[in-house]
Amino acid sequence: MAGEIFKETSPAPSVYLASSRGVGWLLRQGRHEILVPEDAGQRVYHVGLVPMGEQAEKVTTTGLKWNLDEGQLGFGLLVSTSNAFEKNAEKVTVDTSGTLLFTLESDKD
Repeated sequence: MAGEIFKETSPAPSVYLASSRGVGWLLRQGRHEILVPEDAGQRVYHVGLVPMGEQAEKVTTTGLKWNLDEGQLGFGLLVSTSNAFEKNAEKVTVDTSGTLLFTLESDKD
């Protein structure tokens, strides 16, 4: 699943966290593009952006229901664990100043 929906402008991540309903991987500093699954109209996906190790001072996203525009992510500030894809979005972009865990979970197996 991850290989089909993930395209990164920097080197690909080496570790994926996978379960029967979801997948997660690290987004390092920089710009990333994640393709929205083709079945997003038939099932619910929950999307998360979780800061890893330190605050991400500037995070900008597109393609999500609740986008960030140079927002900060950090424990004690904002941790995004319950976002969703924007209706009719084909991709999500994430431009981050820090390392984030991107999570994607489906409501169905």
